[in-house]
Amino acid sequence: MRPSWKHVSVALLAAFSLSPVRPMLDRTVLAVELSGCAALLFDGTCERPDDGELRVWFAGPPPTSVRVDGVEANVKATAVGSGTRVAVDVRTATSLEIETRSGAASVRLAPSSTPDWAREAARARARGDQETARALATPRLQDPSAAIRARAKGMVARVELASGHVAEAVRLLRESSSEGRSAGRLSEAVDDALALSFALSQRAGDLTAASRELQQLEPWAEPYAEGRARVPYYRALVASALGDVRAAVQLLREARERAGRLGLSRLGWSVRNEWALSLERAGRRSEALAELSDLAATADPAITACDRANALLNVGFATLAQSQEAPGPCRPRVAEAEAAIPWLRASLDLTEKQCRDAHRAAMAHVLLGDAALSAGRPRDAERELADVDLREASSTLRRDALDLEARIALAAGDGTGARSKYERLVALARATGHLDDERRALEGVGQALELQRRPVEAVEAFAAAEALLGPASVLVPIGEAASFQGTRETASRARVELLLRSGRVAEALSVARAARAQVLTSLASVDGVAALSPADRARWALAIKRYRSERRGLDAAGKRDWELATSELREVQHARTEALGRLRASLDSALAALPRSSTPSRAPLSGPDETALFAMTGRSELLLFVSEGDALRAARLPLDARTTPTDVARALARAGAPELDRAAAVRIVTSADLSCVDIHAEPVSSGAPLGLSARVTYGMDLGEEARAPREGRALVISDTRDDLPLARDEGKMIAAHMQGRMPVVHLGGKGAAATAVLDELGRATVFHYAGHARQVDDELVLPLAFTGQLTTSDILALPVSPERVILSACEAGRVRPNGLAVGLGLVQAFLEKGAREVLAPTSPVQDRVALKLAEALAAQTGPLDLGAALAHLGTQPGNDWAVYRIWRR
Repeated sequence: MRPSWKHVSVALLAAFSLSPVRPMLDRTVLAVELSGCAALLFDGTCERPDDGELRVWFAGPPPTSVRVDGVEANVKATAVGSGTRVAVDVRTATSLEIETRSGAASVRLAPSSTPDWAREAARARARGDQETARALATPRLQDPSAAIRARAKGMVARVELASGHVAEAVRLLRESSSEGRSAGRLSEAVDDALALSFALSQRAGDLTAASRELQQLEPWAEPYAEGRARVPYYRALVASALGDVRAAVQLLREARERAGRLGLSRLGWSVRNEWALSLERAGRRSEALAELSDLAATADPAITACDRANALLNVGFATLAQSQEAPGPCRPRVAEAEAAIPWLRASLDLTEKQCRDAHRAAMAHVLLGDAALSAGRPRDAERELADVDLREASSTLRRDALDLEARIALAAGDGTGARSKYERLVALARATGHLDDERRALEGVGQALELQRRPVEAVEAFAAAEALLGPASVLVPIGEAASFQGTRETASRARVELLLRSGRVAEALSVARAARAQVLTSLASVDGVAALSPADRARWALAIKRYRSERRGLDAAGKRDWELATSELREVQHARTEALGRLRASLDSALAALPRSSTPSRAPLSGPDETALFAMTGRSELLLFVSEGDALRAARLPLDARTTPTDVARALARAGAPELDRAAAVRIVTSADLSCVDIHAEPVSSGAPLGLSARVTYGMDLGEEARAPREGRALVISDTRDDLPLARDEGKMIAAHMQGRMPVVHLGGKGAAATAVLDELGRATVFHYAGHARQVDDELVLPLAFTGQLTTSDILALPVSPERVILSACEAGRVRPNGLAVGLGLVQAFLEKGAREVLAPTSPVQDRVALKLAEALAAQTGPLDLGAALAHLGTQPGNDWAVYRIWRR
């Protein structure tokens, strides 16, 4: 008689057998997930863990019975997520049975078959002793047993990968996974297949092959719960390497949840580490630091000394990077360089005593020198550099050491010495085609020339650095170029300051506008990866694969470049012209696969009958350009770490007088690090706020694109989660008002599903959203029905944006206040895709105020006028109209 199963999971069918002691006839089979098995076999047998503890997770409340070899056992039950995890001692058991009120499951157990040599090899690798691990495994490579051969090949493959022999590692991992499957060793075969995907994506740069391996792996890995928990982590590594930051974050969240419910502390640690590094690359350093600090402090025995040493180093690096960010009104200083030193010292101490690694030790010394220099102690920085062993150092470490030497020379006032070192860094970067390294080195050359009082040549050096921002923008999403906006604007700020000092105001404004447009292009490229169609994603992946292949070839060819004189490097660069050309062509192909970005505006800053302000931070001052008709002037204002956003807004409004006093229309463009400054709320000479005495818009400074006229069509979205009655009323009011002017589609509640919204959004000319904006992984999204959401990537994937957009949702217009960004915000994405005007609040807004603004829009009898509606709101007492802004391209 067969059991009458109401539900059987795929994992259960392959991994568990019914207990011969107690048949579970007419019982629902409980879907469980195991972790801790020394190995899981294809026939469902779990080899007992070395420490005897087996962890079992299942959905629902604690079990009613847990029996080991038919005997009731005392277990520790822990609520994890939507279920329960129990830890059971099975060190001598042959069977485990679990019953709950909803079902039952049985697990067959067997002794571990892991040989002593494999255990010792694993311990050697954990302490960084790769050669001992290799010596233990190599004699077993030709063993007649497929299971033994698979173990040996998997171990040697990991040693080869750590030694940089990627092709050999890939070959061995393919064989070990295949032989493990043929030997019935499910868990070992899956683990080797996952290691293969890592080698392909992170070392070979073949992201398509890595994705293919993971897709092929998932069906047969299904019974292995630990493997299923690891798959999203490895998929996240592929997504991150492809530049799809948002997909990577979602996958890491999934992996973290699965690791947590299975009690996989080692995987959980790796996921959290990758999460923290992703936050760091995205500029979210405070969050990254909190995560890394917690990782470094872990006392879990599953986390090795090498892991902790790496985490400590990462905390020190992130702290140092945070301390070096120039503070501003929207980005207060949150760390000092001195705070990085204890973390770096701890990493160095652990490296020297418990986990020797020459590269990590040298990196710690370089970072300690950097911290000392930032803290104003150049002598200490020199001493740290003297302790760096560069004999077998990587090119990256040599670059960082030479860069530190150059900055020490700058701090000492030695412009000649600093320039020599930076010019060598330029030559090294050009010889191997490292565009972002070349850009940073050229900025250093410009600083050295300033120190030598050669401003004309300094401007040329800074211009050369800026010229590399465009070609290097494609490197931002794949993590090979700085994503921090302030870092990418260093050269332009210096160049603008120098031009203003020489009285070249118009040229300085042109440079400032071009630099701002380039930053927006870089940010759009980050979001653009997630918006790619399957065909374009394949093109992008192929271009990135080609780029990384050419990158590895040039890096290998340039391994001994450090031994050459700077003059010889120019000859080497010429000899590598063909390879450098292929590298550049691969970058061009990658850029071509991304959605086309809007072009920067070539029109005058101010239009007819309009006054324009362009404000930006310089290296040590606030810079303002005021344009009115054919007249253009500039002002340089004091700026320090204590300056608040209100101080800046007031200073800019005063510096913009008398033009602002007589203006009927004002356009404001600012650098990203002034995005929190509400200039429109400041009073003019009449005493009224600027935003109520003139029509004020904030500009992206993008060029207007010629578009074919479209028939008017409105899309109204409201109360998508059925929890905001005033938003529901707002939606009805706006939809009714629009009905007489154009066709209207009103989607609310469950009707506002993502597919329906995206389908209509691409056809609408007017879009009104009434609801709440929410922050998900530091990205602002607009919630849709069920669990759907409208993201910047969704907007960038549209064929064209609606012409006018009203986002009646708290903070929907907020831009990252610290001037850092993974990508564009909601408003910027709509403008990037062609919107002419967007109205949104930059901070929380009361529901009644949002409804009042909607009433002002609904009261209009003529064409839709966002400015008039906002002005009307401002005339009514008690309405915080200044939280709103209108943006224009």
